Amino acid sequence: MSVTVVRLCRDVLLEDFGPVVQRVGTVLVKKGRLPLSQIKLLAKLSLRQVRESLLILIQHNLVYHAETGETGATVTYYEANVEEILARLRIGLIINSASEWFGKEGGVIIRLLLNRGMMRLKDLRAVLELEKGKINKNVVFTKVFTQMARGRYIRAVTPTDKISPTDRSISEQAKEMEQFKSPPTAQELANLKKIREEKEVAEINSNVIVGMKRKMVDSETGPNKKSNVDAETLEEVDQDVYWKINYEQFNLKLRNKSIVRFVDDRINKGAAAVMKAAFSVVEDRMRQCKEEKSVVMSATLITHNLPSEINLQNDVIMDVEGTNFKPSQQQLTNELLDLLCNDHVKFMVKEDERGSGQYRINLEKIAEALKVRLVESVVAEKYGSISARLMRILVSKQKLDEKQVAKIAMVPGKDAREKLHQLATAGLLEVQEVPKSADRAPSRTFYLWHVPMKRCQEVILEDCYKALASVRQRRNEEIKMRARLLEKTQREDVKANQDLLSASDKAQLELLNKVLDWLEVAEVRLDEMVMILRDY
Repeated sequence: MSVTVVRLCRDVLLEDFGPVVQRVGTVLVKKGRLPLSQIKLLAKLSLRQVRESLLILIQHNLVYHAETGETGATVTYYEANVEEILARLRIGLIINSASEWFGKEGGVIIRLLLNRGMMRLKDLRAVLELEKGKINKNVVFTKVFTQMARGRYIRAVTPTDKISPTDRSISEQAKEMEQFKSPPTAQELANLKKIREEKEVAEINSNVIVGMKRKMVDSETGPNKKSNVDAETLEEVDQDVYWKINYEQFNLKLRNKSIVRFVDDRINKGAAAVMKAAFSVVEDRMRQCKEEKSVVMSATLITHNLPSEINLQNDVIMDVEGTNFKPSQQQLTNELLDLLCNDHVKFMVKEDERGSGQYRINLEKIAEALKVRLVESVVAEKYGSISARLMRILVSKQKLDEKQVAKIAMVPGKDAREKLHQLATAGLLEVQEVPKSADRAPSRTFYLWHVPMKRCQEVILEDCYKALASVRQRRNEEIKMRARLLEKTQREDVKANQDLLSASDKAQLELLNKVLDWLEVAEVRLDEMVMILRDY
């Protein structure tokens, strides 16, 4: 675990849970999987404080726990869920998104789940009954809660969620090994691993939503009908099941929106509208951000999902001059789909010619293009336009020597050499040696420059983590510097009469609000970069 990630996790835990819980959580992030005795020793806290801190972290799904009998006695090991801790950095965007998609009730539900870690539907109703003005909204909140559960924006908490993937894998392997009387062969182990992976994929892609149950409702057919009526089966949330925020589903929806914006920037608004309609067709069947391709969809279905007010004719050039031919919406959609397929990014892939055509969204290629675009923009901003041009050439041509790079970029050899070495020092370029002879003499060796894209993404992601930690530290320092002024503004007499504040106090408050707004915008932009590099 890098020092920057540890620092960022420590800041999140300190801000959300306080110094005692933060100390226990930081020990687990730094040291990994530990038993209770070692956590107590490293955190330098009492046994009661450690236990209470672990209980809080487990309640908020930030720590895994598993029992093992490795030494004969049963020992419980604890492990930090770093992904869940870092996901809390995005909670502001998630609350705003929930409020936008499900109304203000959706935002309230996400806030309650964030504060409590997990909760049942009947717990939500109990909270609403304690708050004035929300008693009559019980039905509305129940409906929104059910919609979020069906859309997988919140998910049921199961016993396996509290066990780390490593412990789960070890447990499954131990059960599988019990089937063999003699040590298994390499082929048998490979087959078992393949079965486990297929089982995991089937669980992820399952249409069954854990935590929902079927309810039989009698539907009335009218006053003049007989009493025997049809039974209508509906799904409702199980009152006794605990639910938590499903960050993966929010990331998936936000990724789809960013892809639509990418298409708009690269092609035109018509292509973006077609891509948005394609996502509306397949979004319900998407389960992970890192899927390679979407399910197959027809061009006809994409056209049906286009809004009626969308006019694609202005975004497609067709040779119909001198004729009365007016292309239909389906023909315009087909043209834009072909454009998306033939683009350099390969936004979509045509699978079949049946009907108007069968298509898939090429999610892997789009994610790769988004990452490359981000890397190039960071290089251009940090090292200049010439460096960005050199990197773009190397990404396109794969491997080139120094003279070839300078010639294609139309840059003097001295400048190209300087920029290439600057990028290599930053870890964004590498050199591949290709010797002409067996003695590997430098004078008889080609030195080919290339871009290790995976390495570039890791370097920039680490820089983003550092910047995020610095922004959060600066925000805390700004608030700490004006702590007395902020305490003064919280007094009842000052709240009733703002004239009690002096002109300098008001100027300081205005400056603080501006600085905090700037820092918040910077944090949102950095988090968007992290989302592209880590989650797509």
